[in-house]
Amino acid sequence: MQQQFGNATGWIVSRPLLTLILLATVTAFSCVGHFSPDLIWDLFRQSKSVERIESLDTEARPDVDSFQLQSHVVLVAQSDRFFSPDGVAALRSVVAELEKQD
Repeated sequence: MQQQFGNATGWIVSRPLLTLILLATVTAFSCVGHFSPDLIWDLFRQSKSVERIESLDTEARPDVDSFQLQSHVVLVAQSDRFFSPDGVAALRSVVAELEKQD
């Protein structure tokens, strides 16, 4: 197994220029995807023809209700004794009071 891995990756040592080009290409592609992902998405969007998109059968899609997860409040609690018996009791009382709210 070790020799197979060595054979598969030996080109990295024997061809440093190719390794540098490959590393620069992957890094550039990652940076473009991080800072401007629309450039990459547009490549895939343009590859589909308009006729193909219009000919999709909308009846074949499952009938599923959409939903959204929303958070109305973020509660931050700080304590040096979260995992002590007193800390757990305090957290439970806070949760109980919060559950009483609308």
